[in-house]
Amino acid sequence: MPFKTRDIALDSWLLMVSVAFVLMGLAGMLEWVHFPLQTLLVPDASLAAMLSGVGLLAVVQHWQRTRLLAGGGLLALMGYTLFHNALLGGSQAGVSWLSGESRVSSLLAFLLVVVAGCLLSACERKALRRLWQVCGCLLLLFGLVVMGMMLVVSAHGPGWMAMTSSPLVVALFALMFGSAMLAASARTVKRQLRLGRAAVMAGLAGVLASSLAWYLLGWQQQQRINQQAEHLLDNVRLNAEQVMGSHLMLMQRMAERLDASVLGLEPAVLNRDADNYLRDTPSLEVIGLLGSDQDILWHRARSDEARRWLAQWMDATRVSDWLEMPFPQPRMIVPDDGAPGLAIMAIAVARRDQQLVAVLDMAALLSRGLRLQLGGFQVNLSRDDEVLLSLAAPGRVARDVTESPTFAARHIGLPGGPMLSPSVHPASQASWLQAAIVPSAVGLGGLTLTYLLVFSLGMVRLVLGHSRQLMAARGQLEQQHAIQAMIAEEVPLGQALDAICLMLEGQLNERLCSIMLADDEGRELRLVAGQSLPVGYREAIGTIPIGAGMGACGSSAHGREVVVCEDLAHDPRWKGFRTLATNEGLRACWSCPVIASDGRLLGTFATYYRRPARPDATELDMTRQAVDLVALAVEREQDRRSLWESEQRYRSLFAYNPDAVFSLDMGGHFATANAHCAALTGFPVEQILGAHFSHFLEPDDLAHVQQKFETTVAGEPCRYELQIPHRDGKVRRLDITNLPIVVDERIQGVYGIAKDVTQRREHETRLRILERGVEASVNGVLIADAGEPDLPIIYANDAFQRMTGYMRDEIIGRNCRFLQGAETDLAAVQQVRQQLALKREVHVTLCNYRKDGTPFWNDLYIAPVRDEEGEVTHYVGIQHDISERKAYEARLAHHASHDALTGLANRTLLEDRLRHDFELARRQGLLLAVLFVDLDEFKPINDSLGHAIGNQLLLGVSQRLSAAMRAGDTLARLGGDEFVVLLPDLHDEEQALQVAERLLALIARPYRVGEHELSLSCSIGIAVSSAQLSQPIELIQQADMAMYQAKQQGRNAYQWFTPEITQRLGDRVALRNELQEAIDVQAFELHYQPLLDRQGRVVGVEALLRWPNPLRGYVSPAQFIPLAEETGLIIPISEWVLSRACHDLRMLDQAGQGILSVAVNLSPLQFHRSSFLGHLRQTLAVSGLPAPKLSLELTEGVLMNDTESAIDILHALRDMGVGVAIDDFGTGFSSLSYLKHLPIDTVKIDRSFVSEVTRSAEDAAIIQGIISMAHHLGLQVVAEGIEHEEQHDVLMTHGCDLFQGFYLARPMPLERLIEFLGERRSVSLDE
Repeated sequence: MPFKTRDIALDSWLLMVSVAFVLMGLAGMLEWVHFPLQTLLVPDASLAAMLSGVGLLAVVQHWQRTRLLAGGGLLALMGYTLFHNALLGGSQAGVSWLSGESRVSSLLAFLLVVVAGCLLSACERKALRRLWQVCGCLLLLFGLVVMGMMLVVSAHGPGWMAMTSSPLVVALFALMFGSAMLAASARTVKRQLRLGRAAVMAGLAGVLASSLAWYLLGWQQQQRINQQAEHLLDNVRLNAEQVMGSHLMLMQRMAERLDASVLGLEPAVLNRDADNYLRDTPSLEVIGLLGSDQDILWHRARSDEARRWLAQWMDATRVSDWLEMPFPQPRMIVPDDGAPGLAIMAIAVARRDQQLVAVLDMAALLSRGLRLQLGGFQVNLSRDDEVLLSLAAPGRVARDVTESPTFAARHIGLPGGPMLSPSVHPASQASWLQAAIVPSAVGLGGLTLTYLLVFSLGMVRLVLGHSRQLMAARGQLEQQHAIQAMIAEEVPLGQALDAICLMLEGQLNERLCSIMLADDEGRELRLVAGQSLPVGYREAIGTIPIGAGMGACGSSAHGREVVVCEDLAHDPRWKGFRTLATNEGLRACWSCPVIASDGRLLGTFATYYRRPARPDATELDMTRQAVDLVALAVEREQDRRSLWESEQRYRSLFAYNPDAVFSLDMGGHFATANAHCAALTGFPVEQILGAHFSHFLEPDDLAHVQQKFETTVAGEPCRYELQIPHRDGKVRRLDITNLPIVVDERIQGVYGIAKDVTQRREHETRLRILERGVEASVNGVLIADAGEPDLPIIYANDAFQRMTGYMRDEIIGRNCRFLQGAETDLAAVQQVRQQLALKREVHVTLCNYRKDGTPFWNDLYIAPVRDEEGEVTHYVGIQHDISERKAYEARLAHHASHDALTGLANRTLLEDRLRHDFELARRQGLLLAVLFVDLDEFKPINDSLGHAIGNQLLLGVSQRLSAAMRAGDTLARLGGDEFVVLLPDLHDEEQALQVAERLLALIARPYRVGEHELSLSCSIGIAVSSAQLSQPIELIQQADMAMYQAKQQGRNAYQWFTPEITQRLGDRVALRNELQEAIDVQAFELHYQPLLDRQGRVVGVEALLRWPNPLRGYVSPAQFIPLAEETGLIIPISEWVLSRACHDLRMLDQAGQGILSVAVNLSPLQFHRSSFLGHLRQTLAVSGLPAPKLSLELTEGVLMNDTESAIDILHALRDMGVGVAIDDFGTGFSSLSYLKHLPIDTVKIDRSFVSEVTRSAEDAAIIQGIISMAHHLGLQVVAEGIEHEEQHDVLMTHGCDLFQGFYLARPMPLERLIEFLGERRSVSLDE
């Protein structure tokens, strides 16, 4: 049958069987409430059936927890049953501990254990489905065997006694469940039942009706059997009483005869009467007469064994005591537990003080005396659980019924005292099975009808579903055909893609679709369709990069696979878009890549959902169809554009080609020709078209050209040169290329390209002549290509190779700068570059370097080479090696201008450079400083240790000083221990001061000269050029005088020449000294300015440094902070501020104000210090301030210096829990470039924006933009410098988070802050 019909058949059967087992199991379990249907299905079996049905339904519906509970319960129940059966030796022995009734047979329990294992393992994998198939086959085999045995095996044969439930019911249940297991294993699709509500309800109703019918009919049948059994027991009681009573009366008459005779009966008479009794009464074994002392006076017995048995028990105390009891009525006793059927009867013979005794075989008595209509029943008469007699209907043989069910049982008392226990059992298996045949047949028929009804309803639903699918498919096809028509009609691509999105949105309810196309480089996706998406979301994702973790579309394009994001709020691939998507109400997305037929990535197709979800197979299939349409539309658009571009390129190639381009037909006539064909021949294009190519050739060349034409027509391209006459009589030399025109694999003509090479051939001839002349030159000759950006060398003669040591293949293609080195004159190089840029000749002398690294001087002459249009095409360079001459000149110049000992500049060179630097500083408006350095106490060292040691010491000093010079600075030795430093290009005097301080420390370091460790200091005089200075030599004199003044002040110092500068720098030195003293005694104060939130609550403070100077008053931070940063004193100041702020905030907590957040400004020097993080951790640990309560404020400049290191430090601060804020935000040039990459928490709007926010629309817009941007990035915004209520109101309107300024609260010491917080708390409580 078709696949879907097969599924309906399987699902219908599984539904019916599972529900039937559950309902029939519940019905059978009613035994626990004394339901009489125990012979059809015992309660334990009913419970097992119910669990099996629940487990089967759970497997089909994929209810994992229910399946495990049902399977586990069934496994536990059957495990217990097997254990209990093994313990008691069978299912009929004892009762179930669970229900108090009979247990399930061991064989059936074993099969149900296997079923439980299948339920626990489910059947989702192939191996498990095979297990289900094997188990189902076992159950089917078991059911068929049971059914066969019921039909074949005799009703009186063995096999049925082990079953406590009806074999027919067990067989039917095994067949049904086995087939259901096979049906479950045959389901290839992992899904729940899909029969429809009507089919399911009909199935439930049908199974319920069938179960009720089975229950009621079984109950009625059982009631009838029970009534018959009870009636039979009544007959047993009456018959037994009559038989026993007649025997008692018989013996009573004999006793009366004995009692009536005066002398007693003669022995012969007694013997005769006794023999008659024994003959007529088979149940009578012994008759005797006892005397008063219980001695046997006379007796007659049927057998010696009976006589001995009586004699044995007459001596028993129990019997003696019983006989001594005075009892006038006949009485009976059963003394031997081993022979419960033998009873002793005693009848008193009062006159003679004797007792008549008899031994009766009650089994024989009852078997002959009972007259019963047994039918299909068997009656067992028992005494003390020992069966005395089993009665069966005529033609039947009584059987062992210990493992058969008992229909009825009771205890009856017989005349004379003995008790009997009669019970009614089925006479054969056939009679027992009759109780289940009719109910089972009715139930099975109902289930069959139910299955057919459910299957029919399922088929109806299937047909209707197919109809709806066909209608939907037809609609989809119509939509697809409409879109394909749009594509074929070449409507704009965006319109076609929008139509595809609308089509899929109509097919998938509540979905939003979008299409993104990849750029040519495959790096980005651009949104081109998706009008249903929210406007803000479309604008935000207009362009996204392709890569892993870039949402669903970027990831899908990167991996070229379908990407499903079930929940955007928790999907790591949406980390950068999560807030955007969730704000727009988008919760799920899946994206498919759009791949071209040649494997290129075209874009992605995304489907969005407004709740977490994932697509099913149908949705994915519909999406793939839409993706195919998108690929078709995009490829068609690209093909159209490629065709259009190809046509344009061909036209451009034909029309604008600088060479002559033409085509010939198969006869050799011109079919097309561009304008350059006319230029080469002198004939207009109109005359060329249609003419044969032979009209434009010399007669001598016709045969050669005809042969080339025929070669090309045969399919082989060819190239050759040809001379043709121009119309003006001149001869042109052409380089011609012929190509076959192939259409549909057939040659239709010849393409031709003719390049005019007349001038090139003339130039080549001239070039060969010139090249030979250059090769013969003794000077190095280079030719560089002026048409390339880097002027690569295209030629080098042999002389150049010998001069430089480089081979030609190492030279060609490189720029001439590869010969330059450290000593190359940059001015000369710059001169060459400037002249070459102007395309002029240039003549310079350069120091270049050979391949082995040795320098050489060359006299270089470079000349441009121009073409016929005057454009420079090449440069020719001629080099003449003048190294020997330059070496000689250098030696002379060096000795004339340098100190012989140290190699430093001497006075002559110093004065020359002084004049040069002085004039240059005057023209550029810069300063020139002169430092006169004189060594302190050098003369005693030189005199005591000798001039050799002194010279070595001077060399060491000169090396240290030289190392401290900048490029462009001049260091000269005037003689002895005097040195002069020229510092050009200074912007202010403090630069000279910094150099002087550095030189003081540098010279003061110890020297190691031979075995001596020497220490020196120096005195430095400083002079700086000014507008009033006319002679530069005066600077040396002024510096010299200032040096002497420094020596007078105690040496190891520097001194300015100008009194004004001296005074100003002296104030700086004094301020520095006072600052150092303030650090030593911790003379600083911290004031705290509160930060208020939007509700006006104080949520934090900013720590502000104050310096109360005893002489200057409060020194402005703007005055001493820069000085501290320049001198390095900012480090101890910053550490003190950080430590004090943390301790103060702890004191604030101890004062009952709670721990507020504190913001501390951080110096760049402190931030980049290697010990910064360690000191911060120690400060937090010592103060006890929680790290989240501390926020460090950094300026943008801190983050721009060594950005990678700064980012690492910021991540470490975040790991510690310390907050980071960007201070003065918006005043730098890089605020937006780094803001998204840095782990920061807060931005502070600079007060320059806040101050003008009420007067400047631009500042208000900037502030609003900063707040909006920061909030979208998850940052908090603080506005500082609020001085008016209007400013505060505007900032509140724009959504600012925190506020700081004089309008709200001024900076205050800690004690005032405590009062301030207390006052605000009191006001808050009053409100």
